[in-house]
Amino acid sequence: MLSQNEVRRTIRSGHTAVRNWSHLHSLIERKRDSGWIFRGVTSPEHYLVPSIGREKIFGPYKKSQEIALFGEFKARAVSLIRDPRFSDWDWLAFAQHIGVPTRLLDWTVSPLVAAFFALETDVPTDRVIYCVKYSRYIHEVDSQFSTPFENTKEGRFSAPLVFDRIRSQRGLFT
Repeated sequence: MLSQNEVRRTIRSGHTAVRNWSHLHSLIERKRDSGWIFRGVTSPEHYLVPSIGREKIFGPYKKSQEIALFGEFKARAVSLIRDPRFSDWDWLAFAQHIGVPTRLLDWTVSPLVAAFFALETDVPTDRVIYCVKYSRYIHEVDSQFSTPFENTKEGRFSAPLVFDRIRSQRGLFT
């Protein structure tokens, strides 16, 4: 597994500066097959680190704190969703989409949704759209046999489409 510094170097070396919308469209056109996922962010400093691992905001990561926060979320959110079929993976996706810091990263299969998130704020910085060929590098986690906190293998998780925001953003998670 790569260190965070190695990930940052790899990301920086793979950046392509986009000149205009036509250029963006031509880059996206090369990724037309269904094996790509996208993530739009408002700054090149926003690397692929899940919110619970962002030390500048939440301090050093502690698994016990993450599990306690998740347990508190589930206890309070149970009145919002009453589907007994939900696994901890499903609950985690729901938590991520309403702002709870989690170990998940939001992605979309739509480059235009990623462009929206990259451009959603009016800041005078460069923006980034990450593109990953998930069918080659990131496989679906086996959510039936592990919880998010027992899982040791990086992968993607496709949440149930009962969540409006996930459905409209055409989202999935890593």
